[in-house]
Amino acid sequence: MSQVTDALLGPSVTDRIHQTWLPDGSRTLLQWPSRKEPYGPATRRRLWRTRGIYAAVAIVGGACVLMGASPRLHAFGIGLLFPGAGMFYPVGGIGTVLLNLVWFVVVLAVFLLSLLIWFATANVFAPIGVWLVAAGLSALRAPEAGNDWFAVVPLAGLLAFSVAHEIWARRSFAKAEEETRIRNDEVADMVMPARLSFVPKEPFVGAELTDDELSLLRYPLELSLQPVESFWGFDRMDQFRDAATRYQANFTGYLLALVNYSRMPAFHGYLAQAQRNLINKCLLPPMWDYWRAENRWGNLRWSGDPVLRDNIMLSGWFGMHVGLYESVTGDMRYSRPGGLTFHWNDKTSYVHDLGTINRAVHDNYHRYDLGFFPCEPNWIYPVCNSSGMMSMILHDRLHGTTYSSELSETYRFAHEHEFVAPDGTPVGLKSTRLGWNVTVPDALKKLSAGGAASSSLAARDSSGTGQSSLFLPFHTAIFPDIAERDIVGGSYAATRDAVMGGALHLHAMSAAGPRSGGPAYLGLLGYATEYGDTAYADVLKEAFWSDPKSHLVRENGVSYLDWVSPEDPIDPAPKHRDSVAPVMAMDVLLTGFFGRHGAGYDLINRGNPVAWDEGPLLEDVPYPDVLVARAVTDGQALDVVLRQGAEPGRFTVALSRLRPGCGYRVIGGIEPALVADEQGCAQIQVDVDGRRALRVEPSSTGL
Repeated sequence: MSQVTDALLGPSVTDRIHQTWLPDGSRTLLQWPSRKEPYGPATRRRLWRTRGIYAAVAIVGGACVLMGASPRLHAFGIGLLFPGAGMFYPVGGIGTVLLNLVWFVVVLAVFLLSLLIWFATANVFAPIGVWLVAAGLSALRAPEAGNDWFAVVPLAGLLAFSVAHEIWARRSFAKAEEETRIRNDEVADMVMPARLSFVPKEPFVGAELTDDELSLLRYPLELSLQPVESFWGFDRMDQFRDAATRYQANFTGYLLALVNYSRMPAFHGYLAQAQRNLINKCLLPPMWDYWRAENRWGNLRWSGDPVLRDNIMLSGWFGMHVGLYESVTGDMRYSRPGGLTFHWNDKTSYVHDLGTINRAVHDNYHRYDLGFFPCEPNWIYPVCNSSGMMSMILHDRLHGTTYSSELSETYRFAHEHEFVAPDGTPVGLKSTRLGWNVTVPDALKKLSAGGAASSSLAARDSSGTGQSSLFLPFHTAIFPDIAERDIVGGSYAATRDAVMGGALHLHAMSAAGPRSGGPAYLGLLGYATEYGDTAYADVLKEAFWSDPKSHLVRENGVSYLDWVSPEDPIDPAPKHRDSVAPVMAMDVLLTGFFGRHGAGYDLINRGNPVAWDEGPLLEDVPYPDVLVARAVTDGQALDVVLRQGAEPGRFTVALSRLRPGCGYRVIGGIEPALVADEQGCAQIQVDVDGRRALRVEPSSTGL
């Protein structure tokens, strides 16, 4: 691995931030952009295309009514104008009218269910099929001439809806632009510290983990160190949506890479093994076999290859996962040809490696003028596209490609313009085929602000996109200037002032209980830690440790929030296991305990300094008897803090990357010196009873 460099996207991040420097060295926040239209240009094109498609369908339906000789054809044509509209074609008394109404309500309910299925599984046949089947049923119910005039009703209704929606969009856009102007005036008066927001001066190793923090780390380690084929503790309730097991594995991998980089870059051992286990688990068919069906009913393509097309929820998230592992360990096994092969059966395999995955991500970005590409057929999630961009940044830095820099400006434009609703709120979901937006609900905005549902401060979100608040700490790696604007210029500063001033009591934010996410204020901790706001982070941590409603359980040295209690995932008998993807939720909430200032930015963009990659390495310790709380090297010496994980005792630990045949002085071990073998390896014994500091440094004689 090379010298520390910043794999910057497009114009230098520091250049962008320097645009906001003041004469005294402090800074102002980046301004939110002003837009000319409620929708971005690519979104507008899709909306007009959708209108054109509907107009064509309406023309066909109208032609059936105006030119068809058969009453059944008339009813079918009316049914094409709106799902279930043809059910009103038959004429008769009050009984017929009521029956028509019942049929319409049933069809409408089934159609809404089909939209939910389309949203949940990308099955494009569901809404189209229901619409056509309903039109066919309308024809079957119309042996005699009926209400041709009813064709006007759905057309008039849709026209009225379109006009009302356009008026709403324009008014909302004007209001959002005014709010943007006001917000920009507010942030213009906010003076930021001289440091580069989420960008530290250089990578560094944070403080050692405490016993309490190590106990929190034990839960993801226990999940990860089980046999690769085992899914104990993981949810298997759904593979299409947020609760998918692959997300839990990926987020656990992100967490382990973060703590490896932030606190113990000079340690591999069980931490690297846990990351490899998760990567290998993601290659098992139960983690990706959903794509065979989804690609067929969503893209009308037969291939079961989960990487090549419209699947950033696997390719981007998994590519980032593997890239983080490569970056922290220097292990490039997954970049060798076939290093990430998805085996379906003895006859079918999809051969990939980290390079082919990132090339597929890059090519998919190029295919879409929206700047982002789908997580699954049709549906684009901005938060998933963050993982895809970070995967490419990692790959560019590690392997010399230029994927992220090629796409940086279109990605930035999409972030600021295409994925912002007319009312200025972030778009959480967009239909690439229709151009429809699904905005981030207020509840999610409050969760991203720390879950202070009872506080008006938490609802004060940015009038720009606010996407940065959905993927901490890593999102800061893409555009730290935008992240600082969206987070600090959004609800962060006001909520921080309320917490630090005593106006907002953190324990009250746990009142909702674990079923809605546990101690919600932990969502604030990730911001504070990544931003380097240690005073605020300490207050949040102390609130958690002293919170009687934290739902923290500690068993045999392993701590977890009790709505992720480990049990048989096939038969989740305990009633408390009813939240969505609890493993992923806990990973997200706990990142603030394991990072440090700028860890997300450094881990993605900078990687390891040369000293970290070349200096002595703590290769292995016996887990769980011995836990590593910190491990760092300056290129010559190794400093380690070990803590007791089970019973105290004398244990053998392995070292590597020593200078072959050279002597080292050992401080804190049983023997005061060692000599490295021809491979630069050695073993030493240490007594671990509570906390044990260990230092290995070259001896003055070298022998």
